[in-house]
Amino acid sequence: MRRVVTGWLIVAVCLVLLGLGAFLGAGMTRGSEVPEATMREWRRYAADVERGTRTPSAATTRMLTETAIAQHTYARASGDLLRFVGAGLTIVSVLLAIDLARLVAAQDAAAFRGKELILGIRPEHLMPAHAGDAIIAGVVELVEDLGADRFIHVDCSGVSVVLRWSGQESFRRGDRLGLTASAGKFHWFHRGQRQNLAPEF
Repeated sequence: MRRVVTGWLIVAVCLVLLGLGAFLGAGMTRGSEVPEATMREWRRYAADVERGTRTPSAATTRMLTETAIAQHTYARASGDLLRFVGAGLTIVSVLLAIDLARLVAAQDAAAFRGKELILGIRPEHLMPAHAGDAIIAGVVELVEDLGADRFIHVDCSGVSVVLRWSGQESFRRGDRLGLTASAGKFHWFHRGQRQNLAPEF
């Protein structure tokens, strides 16, 4: 739990630094604001030039051009800053989601610690495995050949486990056989109950 809290504190500091960086970056890239009165004068000047009542001034045209370029540069810098902040927030949000999922998983696992559970795996989800990869091993005690499929009954220290097998490899009674399955195929139950606890793990 302490590790989770520490991780969240680090993420909070990252958020503060990200916000501070965005604030300072916005100040550094801020362009010079044009007063409303000046903009009204520019619009009047443009309208007069369009009507032909005023001759375009080279100095004014140059000033308007440079101002437009500066505003474009400012807008582009602002867009880059927003993209940077957005990417940073997305990364931090993903890290928070992962950390929260781990915390929930740890709490769920702690709720079952010390309790007796029953593991169930469907026969078609079991697969033969080498000794190093097997989650359980035993001795083949019966092979039922049903044509396309074979049901292999394996005695695992007194517990009978059934494998549904359609592969090319053949098994005979007395063979030593290791079995495995992906964790997503596990079904957990409280003793005496039929409710599947797998979604809670």
